[in-house]
Amino acid sequence: MALVMLVKFSLYIVMVAVFIQVIASWFTFHGPMTPVLNSMTRPFLRMFQRRIPPIGNVDLSPLFLLVVIQLLLILPIAWLEANVAQLFR
Repeated sequence: MALVMLVKFSLYIVMVAVFIQVIASWFTFHGPMTPVLNSMTRPFLRMFQRRIPPIGNVDLSPLFLLVVIQLLLILPIAWLEANVAQLFR
């Protein structure tokens, strides 16, 4: 159960990092957290950036990443959580 919660928590951390990075990119914010956020999200975003071209000079890879994270949180993680909880009842 702890492993499931750890995966779930890490997905939430990546989701929040993507949100903060997107909002910071609107204001061209170059603070001390920008390199940290880039290093956290770049490996995940790079998968989508290779396959999805920018539309109107707008990068849509954060949107696709957030959708995939939401699907992972809803489908497999919820299924695992329910099955692991049943094992220990």
